[in-house]
Amino acid sequence: MIRLPFVLVTLFIGLVIGLVSGTEGQAARKPLLRGELPEVELGERLFKDPRFSHAQDFSCVTCHFSPDLRRGYADFQARTPIPLRLEEMREGVNLPQFTVRNTTALIDLFWGEKPGSSNLLHSDGEFETPEALVVAGLTGRNMGWLASEKSAARLRIAEVARLYPEIVGEGGERLSDDEAIERVAGLISAYMRSLEFSKDEQGEFNGSPYDHFLGQNGLPPRPAAGESPKQYGERLMQEIESLERRGALKWVSEGPKGARFERHDQDFAFGARELEGLKIFYATESGRAIRGRNGVGNCATCHAPPAFTDFRFHNTGASQEEYDQVHGFGKFMTLAISRSLEPNSPSSQFAQIPDLAHPERADLGAWNQMGSHKPVLLAQMRETFCGVVPVFSSCSVAELDEASIGAFKTPTLRNLGHSGPYLHTGNRPSIAAAIQMYIPAGVLARRGLLRSADPEMAGVVLTGRDLAPLAAFVEALNEDYE
Repeated sequence: MIRLPFVLVTLFIGLVIGLVSGTEGQAARKPLLRGELPEVELGERLFKDPRFSHAQDFSCVTCHFSPDLRRGYADFQARTPIPLRLEEMREGVNLPQFTVRNTTALIDLFWGEKPGSSNLLHSDGEFETPEALVVAGLTGRNMGWLASEKSAARLRIAEVARLYPEIVGEGGERLSDDEAIERVAGLISAYMRSLEFSKDEQGEFNGSPYDHFLGQNGLPPRPAAGESPKQYGERLMQEIESLERRGALKWVSEGPKGARFERHDQDFAFGARELEGLKIFYATESGRAIRGRNGVGNCATCHAPPAFTDFRFHNTGASQEEYDQVHGFGKFMTLAISRSLEPNSPSSQFAQIPDLAHPERADLGAWNQMGSHKPVLLAQMRETFCGVVPVFSSCSVAELDEASIGAFKTPTLRNLGHSGPYLHTGNRPSIAAAIQMYIPAGVLARRGLLRSADPEMAGVVLTGRDLAPLAAFVEALNEDYE
């Protein structure tokens, strides 16, 4: 009850954005930006068009707020409210009120994508292409459509597409429904791909205080070819410590627009506190033994620079934490988990918000997609668990299936100030609070009490005094994204 007013405010903001900026013919078309492709501009208009939704009042931007609202194409909710259907309310159907997971930010989702491959999308890897994600989103529950209305939802996409001369052609080119849907999905995907953080002519990130710190000090912005994130972190530490010994390390005290960010309530700075957090972030157990540091973040293994994500799937304990908060400590460890009668379909039982009245419900993340044996997901899980130091003896599909329990896609840490609250559960209101979860999670992993824990979690050794500097470092990855 306490959060209801905020929910209504969030929905109101999203509805206004969608209705005012999206409806074709009612809003002025924004001019093309310099270097912007026509399909990107058209994709943005489709992204903001509410007519795809069941009641024609929701659009993609209803949940993925623009940077004008200090959002990185995410919203302000832990979990986003779902449009209610009055006919089902009258029938007494118990509809979900919120999405299962926190809204994902959209900037640089495709960074480092290799030709012929794809970064799996959504926090559980459900989609192999942005086009598949777009079609599922436009025909899904978040747009007010019921599962039984897929055909009607697809027809709506085709009908709206035909209202755009740029899609059907000035002569009213005849398009089948499938062709119209394909074009809409492709255009919105082109817009999503255009959402990138600031980079220089060489393609290196350059918009955050951290990037400026590296540049001012001539430090390497990314791992060299064949160098792992851990090896890069160690090399970066050696170069920084060499500069410190010579008294040559330079701090950052202002950015391109002055000493303050325009879109974040913080100074554009990288100083001693941020550097302390950087050292904890890149620290590993071996580096700790060499340098005698207390805090070992072991963060770069998953949040690999320079994008600060490996685009892979890891279990850091977030699902277990939320489940145990509802049902009691240790209950997730004993939760009975098995495939449904249709083993190649995601199980709705295990893609649910934990509920005291239904202890069988949980959110197992990538496990829900492993039943379909997606080649890309299987390959990524094998690389994580069957690499240089195999976690399993045979690396069978069954072992990888178990390892995928509670695994979610690593989010980027760049511009994190515009995507809170945090984790797929949305139950961490601040960056420091999100980091705090890793203190008990690391302990549980070392004691064998974190179910299907990512093998790197045992190497996370943090205490309360590490939170402030680590948070300062992560906040130094913010930028004034426009």
